[in-house]
Amino acid sequence: MLLIAEVALAAGTASTATATTAKGTAGAEGQTSAAAQTAKYPTGSKGWAIAQAKRTGKKVVASDETTATSHTVANTNGTLTTELTSGPERVWRNGKWRKVDVALTKDPDGTVRSKEHPHGLHLAGKGGTKAKSLKAAQQSPARDLVTLGSGDSSVTLQWKGALPEPELNGTRARYHDAIPGADVIVEATRTGFEQFVELAEKPTATDFTYTLPLEVISIGGSSRPCKSEVQTQAR
Repeated sequence: MLLIAEVALAAGTASTATATTAKGTAGAEGQTSAAAQTAKYPTGSKGWAIAQAKRTGKKVVASDETTATSHTVANTNGTLTTELTSGPERVWRNGKWRKVDVALTKDPDGTVRSKEHPHGLHLAGKGGTKAKSLKAAQQSPARDLVTLGSGDSSVTLQWKGALPEPELNGTRARYHDAIPGADVIVEATRTGFEQFVELAEKPTATDFTYTLPLEVISIGGSSRPCKSEVQTQAR
């Protein structure tokens, strides 16, 4: 098309109309060809995205190639650019990709959840009667503290004793004085969660431990109880 325009300018006015007609015809044929190329590929595929980028002159996302950790874009020159991340950046929910957001929020029933967690993360709200001692807390019935996942594939970390109203700060929930002299802390991450017990004072006992029941539900719905222990470390 550029060559036709140059020839028309060199030939003078008489050739201009002819060149314009040829250019218009070539443009229409080009658009038809580009549309035909686009139609050859399934919508969202790499081929479709490349054809769309060439036709529109804009970058186009190859949505079929999008995953939680990768994002592929077709460039106008026919190449592809893929961005890879070490952790999940997107989560597929309600028929579309959403940006991961693990910040914690409180639901109307008092429980806590991550806004857009790749695996679904839920934390307990306030419940139970506070134990008067560590020993009394260990003898209390276990209650769910954190659940990661759902259905036939989930992990639930439990807590023995009461839980106060959690204080939320971004991705962190703090249960103040859950047991005498200790806060329970849960930190949401993109791949799961971390849980801590923060002691106000160093325990007098050298073998201080606190058991947290852990329940794992594997594919098929079978439940497997485990045990996690909090231990003091010298610093």
